Amino acid sequence: MATRKLMKSKKYATPFAKLHAVSLLSQKDRIRKFAHAIGNAVTDGDYVIELGAGSGILSLLAAQAGAEKVTAIDINSSSIAYARQAARENNLDKTMEFVTSHYLEFKPEQKADVVICEMLSSMLLVEQQVTASFHAVSSFLREEGTIMPRRARVYAVPVSCHSILERFKWNGLVFPRVPQTVGSDQFTPLSETNLLAKFDFSKQTIPEKVDKTLEFSIQQESILTGVVGYFEVDLDEETTISMEDGWRHLFLPLKKAKHVQEGDSERIRIAYLPGQLDSLAIQLR
Repeated sequence: MATRKLMKSKKYATPFAKLHAVSLLSQKDRIRKFAHAIGNAVTDGDYVIELGAGSGILSLLAAQAGAEKVTAIDINSSSIAYARQAARENNLDKTMEFVTSHYLEFKPEQKADVVICEMLSSMLLVEQQVTASFHAVSSFLREEGTIMPRRARVYAVPVSCHSILERFKWNGLVFPRVPQTVGSDQFTPLSETNLLAKFDFSKQTIPEKVDKTLEFSIQQESILTGVVGYFEVDLDEETTISMEDGWRHLFLPLKKAKHVQEGDSERIRIAYLPGQLDSLAIQLR
């Protein structure tokens, strides 16, 4: 009875978002690269806005770099509470403010000198990196201000990846195939990679959806089961981050696998709206 009353009297929200954000603190190489780029971008007296602040690590780095004020924004209240606590424990709370909000609903009192937006995901397909960055440039950033990251390139390669396909089967049951994150040891590349898309986050106009047919020369006999995508991102003119800095590749399964031979030429169309997983289309041509 007591447990039932407790569950009725208190709305419980899963802490997954906060736990995920805090787990990213283990990505030390990624943090070091951001710290270097933030140190180059932020000067004494700057106003900095961070979108998707998570644990608050990048906002704290901006405060340490000399920003006069840092606004950390995240849609998840438990992540914001954690970031606020971290600021207090590091004696940076007087420099920082914390806002629980969707970036589209946030209205800054002034334009920022630097905007940081780290919502990166493999292929820039799942999270809101592209749309949030372009909104930030048009709504939050002063003229001649700095957006971080600045640019991104997305690549794709045809692969054989049987182990992931087995996830969609169990004891006679089958499930719809959807994109899955994979480690580099879970797939076999069947060709050289091709450039799929480029994004310049300093522009104010959101690009149209990614829609490109890539041609690949198959290098070995195998079963083509899908495409793996990944990115390279320029934080500034001298610092680049990639999958090796703590991200997993994204496997896009084909509806039907195909036996391929060395020397075959395969054309694959990949189309999606960045940040909208349900918009993904992938097909052999």
